[in-house]
Amino acid sequence: MSSCNNPDDPNTTYESCEMSFDEESVSPLGVGNSSEETCSPFYDRTSTLQVPFDIAKGYFILMTGGKLKVPDLLKEKKKAAKLASKGIFVVPGGIASIVQRRSKEQNVEESVSLEVSFDAGSFNELPDHLWIAWHALTDGNVIDSCFGIKAHGPRGKVESPAMISVKNAKTQLLAASEAHKEIMLLAVEAYGRCFEIVMEYQQEIEKLGLAGCLFCPTRMAITDRAHKQLNEAFEYLVGSVEAVL
Repeated sequence: MSSCNNPDDPNTTYESCEMSFDEESVSPLGVGNSSEETCSPFYDRTSTLQVPFDIAKGYFILMTGGKLKVPDLLKEKKKAAKLASKGIFVVPGGIASIVQRRSKEQNVEESVSLEVSFDAGSFNELPDHLWIAWHALTDGNVIDSCFGIKAHGPRGKVESPAMISVKNAKTQLLAASEAHKEIMLLAVEAYGRCFEIVMEYQQEIEKLGLAGCLFCPTRMAITDRAHKQLNEAFEYLVGSVEAVL
C-alpha cells in the first residue's frame, strides 16, 4: 500500500505505510504491506491516543476480564522461506501466521512468520472471563473509540469513513475468528494492550502540564513512542487476519 490518508482527521484519514523487518515503525493501518490490500485498519492512531484516560481505563478493565492484565502470549518474528505460502499454520504450542511484507532496505517482497505461543501450550477455547471482552469488540463500542466515534455521539444517516472502518474491522475479526478461533485471543490481547498504552500516554502528557504544547519536543517524543507501541500491540493480530483473508 503506497499511500493512505492524513492521520490528523480521525474520520477520513490514515498515514502512509511500509513494513520493515528491522524497524517496527509502521502502523498496522496499512496491513497489506504488499500489492495485496487484504485487511482494513483496526485503529486510527491519532483518535486512539485521544481516548480519555477514564474511558481507556474502563475498556482496559473490560479487555482483561477484570484481571487488569492482558493475556500473556509468547511472540516471535522470523523470516520464512521465500516460497512459504501465506496462511495460518499450527506450530508447537500455538500458531504461526505467514505474511508477505516488503523489506524497506532491499525493497523486495519477503515472507515473515509471526509465531504466537499460548500459556497452556495450545488454544482450545477463549477463557470464560474474556468472552465479554470479545463481544465488546465485535458488538460493542470499543473499536468505535479507536476511530474517534463516541459511544453516545450523534450519528448521521450517511456513514462516515470512520464508521465504515469500524464496521470493516468488526467484520474482519468475526470472519477471521470463524476460520481460526485463536484470533479471538489475539484481538482481546491487542486491544487490551492498546488501552494500556493510551493510559500510559495520557498520564505522561498530563505530567507535562502547560509546557506540553502540541509542538513541544518532549510531547512529540512521547507521542512517537506511543505510536510505535501501538504498532507492536497490533502487529500479530494484523498478521493473523491478513493471513486468513
